[in-house]
Amino acid sequence: MKKQQERLVFFSISSASGFRSALKTYLPQITSTATLISPAAQQPLTFVNLAFSQTGLTALGITDSLNDAQFAGGMWSDAANLGDDTSKWVAPFKGTSIHGVFVLGRDQVCSCP
Repeated sequence: MKKQQERLVFFSISSASGFRSALKTYLPQITSTATLISPAAQQPLTFVNLAFSQTGLTALGITDSLNDAQFAGGMWSDAANLGDDTSKWVAPFKGTSIHGVFVLGRDQVCSCP
């Protein structure tokens, strides 16, 4: 998954049904993890991937336990164990309001906004 440029777009889900509906539209553009961990020569030049936090999964009604206490608690609750200085964290990352992230990657570097 090595790319020259990556952009992370964090989001919160305000409407589970609205998010699910929109996601169905864009699902064909989401690159699978299997593709992203394949040999570099087989990877696409650009990709879009998606990851959820525990609160994001819960917002979507997915309540299955992953048996991972750190994931379930969220990054904010585990920050001290990681040695993070939470006084430097920007507000949206304090707590559990981030529900997920779109990861966009590409091989070409540009000065895109």
